[in-house]
Amino acid sequence: MQIVELYTWVTAHKEDIAAVYGCAVAFCTAVIKLFPSNKSSSFWGKIVKVMDYLSTAYTDTDAEKLKKAK
Repeated sequence: MQIVELYTWVTAHKEDIAAVYGCAVAFCTAVIKLFPSNKSSSFWGKIVKVMDYLSTAYTDTDAEKLKKAK
């Protein structure tokens, strides 16, 4: 797939891409808020870290980042 074809596909499907991203963020935010977990488990820890990254919820990670920024 050439770059022009990729650009054409992305511009033609931008609403779909935004909808999928929005659903992923909403789902991850709900899971992070509803099911706080320990991040020590190797498999689930990685999943939670990805969900935490996509989440809009204020989490412990956000608090740590704000403390470091000050």
